[in-house]
Amino acid sequence: MLAAVQQNAWALRFASDARKKDREIITAAINQPGGGRALKYADENFRADRKIVLAAVKYSDGVLELVDELLTNDKEIVLAAVENDGWALKYASKKLRSDFEVVFAAVTANHWCLKFADEKLKTDPRIAALESET
Repeated sequence: MLAAVQQNAWALRFASDARKKDREIITAAINQPGGGRALKYADENFRADRKIVLAAVKYSDGVLELVDELLTNDKEIVLAAVENDGWALKYASKKLRSDFEVVFAAVTANHWCLKFADEKLKTDPRIAALESET
């Protein structure tokens, strides 16, 4: 299975339950280009594993929606996610959707994600300037 996920992260969906709990296999899968979304097929415990999640959000879009809710309030994880995929702001905690640095990074990556930001930040001139640049 390790060789399979090293070739294609999506092979994880065919793994046995035991293999889906194997850290080496999960790490290999998420380190493939776009492999972070393979977290969907990993054992649920990996969705709350900070190290695994941080690696997954850095290199793959659409991962933040898969992770444990507690990690959607982890600024380092959310910042890495929105820098890679501005739409990840949608899945950030309410607290982080009102954090200037997080919203600024998200809007820099994709100005359309501003709709997920806290109302106060939507009118912040520094963020509004980013939106009008694109």
